[in-house]
Amino acid sequence: MNRADSRRPLRLGLLGLDSSHVVAFADLLNGPEPTESGGSARITHAWAGGSSDVPASRDRVAGFTTTLETTYGVALLSSPEAVAEVCDALLITAVDGRTHPEIYGRVAGGSRPTFIDKPVAVSCEGLAAICATAERVQGRWFSSSALRFLPAVQALRERCRAEPAITLEIAGPVYWEPTNPGYFWYGIHLVETLCALRGPATRRVKVQAAAGEEWVEMEHADGRADRLRVLPTEASFCAYLGTGDNRVGPINLGAPLVEYLRPLVGAMLPFFCDAPAPVEVAETWHVLRCIEAINRSRTTGAWTDV
Repeated sequence: MNRADSRRPLRLGLLGLDSSHVVAFADLLNGPEPTESGGSARITHAWAGGSSDVPASRDRVAGFTTTLETTYGVALLSSPEAVAEVCDALLITAVDGRTHPEIYGRVAGGSRPTFIDKPVAVSCEGLAAICATAERVQGRWFSSSALRFLPAVQALRERCRAEPAITLEIAGPVYWEPTNPGYFWYGIHLVETLCALRGPATRRVKVQAAAGEEWVEMEHADGRADRLRVLPTEASFCAYLGTGDNRVGPINLGAPLVEYLRPLVGAMLPFFCDAPAPVEVAETWHVLRCIEAINRSRTTGAWTDV
């Protein structure tokens, strides 16, 4: 990325103001103590967007937009293209993953490095559209759940590398939104955390449910098996290691929203300044293939190939 004046802070643009993440990002980057950027980046412009058929979007976009304008001094523009025109890098923060391929297609031609918040898309077809756009314009982008960057997850990753035979269970709340089906809306956090710990290793999945609980068996190519477990919505993300008498946990993986997003911002800013993407596209493909397989298994109850 080339800026006419590299001494000034990066100008960041938000595309979609219907997610609580946008206020937390603004707090981290535009707040009185922008500790994560050291003043090297600032959210300057945004496009509100919004999806009228998604209550979490429709009912929140106006409030978040007002907060960004009045509290954090972000200028509201009329289109994604207008934001891309005046910013150095972009964050696609629209809560509705269905909109991400189109939004990226509208701004990718400006060659602005772009972070796409989860879910990157709600199908592999949508992800293929993003990849095709990026290839056509040589665009740089990455997508991720913020969970993978949390210190607790990074520490767990190192333990998994040291003890590769250990069994994992990743547990956490899952909300459901029909327009972003199954595990795309919130279950993606569980899937991506396991992928961050194991790499793109899962070969087949099976969803099981009993007594009001749901869990997913994740079988890997080397024969190891891990588990994802759905918890009530008021619960926090956590992990368990081992089984039976050797079971250890829960290991807390959660954090308050600003602290939850802080490590993601720390990974994002170097990427905006030409560092390699902190998450490879191949891993993002694996996450979405796992989710599609999980969603199919929720219907059939059978083992389903990734």
